[in-house]
Amino acid sequence: MDFEPTFYLYDRQIGRVVDYMDGVIPHLLKAQTGVPVFVESMTVIMVARFEHFATSLVASAVRSRESVARDHFRRHGNPDESPVAQSCDLRELIRMARRRVSLKKGGRRFESLFGVLFGFSPWPNDVTLTTIADLVLLRNIFVHEGDTVLDEHARQMHRQAVFARRDRGGTAIYSVDYAAALPFLRDAIVALKAQSDHVKAELQSRA
Repeated sequence: MDFEPTFYLYDRQIGRVVDYMDGVIPHLLKAQTGVPVFVESMTVIMVARFEHFATSLVASAVRSRESVARDHFRRHGNPDESPVAQSCDLRELIRMARRRVSLKKGGRRFESLFGVLFGFSPWPNDVTLTTIADLVLLRNIFVHEGDTVLDEHARQMHRQAVFARRDRGGTAIYSVDYAAALPFLRDAIVALKAQSDHVKAELQSRA
């Protein structure tokens, strides 16, 4: 399996963003204007980059290990996937695999499929996983809820400092603290790079 083109483009993008963040964060914090738009747009973009990278890896692996992927979905697929896992065409099999690229419930289904296809975890450590999961959660909040969420959603975030809490009629309301979100965003992008480096190193050690 040749993943070099996938890594080359993704690593260049991530590395440049880290350097850019280091240069722009002090100016944004000083000026204050534009911080919410920057945080929201950068969060959405970086999650899209990560999801494209991860789905590209998984799709390539399914093409190379088709029988392994079919057996995995036969045994561990949902009620719609298991009955067709052995008979569906390759395109549908890849679609099934791409849907596993999700960090819901700690990304267990993604990690399970990744381990079957590659023989190792996609995460170098728990900190990297939780940081990227927080980034994805923050993207979902921006896209689906704006910048204010209820306690039940805010409690899913490991990096609680991203939120400012206030009480309204006995209900806890959490709003994104954009100044606090800036350093978190940088940490999350570093975590994306660490995850990519981990996968690349593991693949090279098995080549």
